[in-house]
Amino acid sequence: MNLWGWGLVAFVLWTLLVFAVARRSGRREGRREAEAALPLALRRTALARGRCPVCDHRCDTIEKE
Repeated sequence: MNLWGWGLVAFVLWTLLVFAVARRSGRREGRREAEAALPLALRRTALARGRCPVCDHRCDTIEKE
């Protein structure tokens, strides 16, 4: 292979390496955001339905106007 061929191989390998690193970083960041948002979503669901989404216990402590 000549110099252009090796350059192309190096470029493809570098691109794949950068893609793999960025994907792992993005997945890690997404997981952190989901862990932060999940308790709020569960609470919102519980307040809207009037029931606990985990144990299905009825919540009558909130006075409705």
